[in-house]
Amino acid sequence: MIDYHYQTFLVLADCLDYANTAQELCLSKPAITQHIQYLETDLEVKLFQNQGGNLALKKRSTTEKSFDCHQ
Repeated sequence: MIDYHYQTFLVLADCLDYANTAQELCLSKPAITQHIQYLETDLEVKLFQNQGGNLALKKRSTTEKSFDCHQ
């Protein structure tokens, strides 16, 4: 079963809209924000960026920590 924080991330990444994500998951927009902030804190990476009022997935920079799944 997928963690609800990750489920929120997946829906928001697909919709790129807090209101639509909140409606689809039957949550409030502040709850969506809290889920994303939790993940960003836990993963130590910014997941989304706001570009002129448009939400977009943040591109990984060379300074961000990388995850090695083969450890």
